[in-house]
Amino acid sequence: MNDLLDGLASWWHSGVLFMPLMLGVSLVLYTLIFERGYSLYVRMAPHGGHGRDRLDPSALSESQFRLELSRGFTIIRALTMSLPLLGLLGTVSGMVRTFSTLALANAASSASVSQGAGAGISIALSATQYGIVLAVPGMVALWFLRSRVERIADAQALHFHLSADQALATAEEP
Repeated sequence: MNDLLDGLASWWHSGVLFMPLMLGVSLVLYTLIFERGYSLYVRMAPHGGHGRDRLDPSALSESQFRLELSRGFTIIRALTMSLPLLGLLGTVSGMVRTFSTLALANAASSASVSQGAGAGISIALSATQYGIVLAVPGMVALWFLRSRVERIADAQALHFHLSADQALATAEEP
């Protein structure tokens, strides 16, 4: 048990612990993005969707319709924003390891000190890179999803207004 705790403490100080954590967050993130994309591009498209999968815009106000279309975007944005922060936390942990290695420089040879410091810096920078690489596609996907919501909601609003104008024109005819 003590070996396990020592191993976890070593992972924490090296910054490597944050890599699997970021991978887990990104798996949840991309699952949500896929689900929202599927909903927006298939089930809620004006030509697609059948039965209970179809969102009925006539039953909702325009703002409720937009809100329903953008359901889950807050979670997607939060997960996307957390990935670079987790990478930064891994960077800080790796730099702590590096400075701890440098602090012990008097007791060890200069080759082992530079090797330990280099490993710490490498892990630190890898954690930042990993967090950014996982977050950027999430940000791009969120932008595409938001633009799709705007197009669907605008098309529905235009359809609703045209239908209302036609009904009014028909009612005014003698």
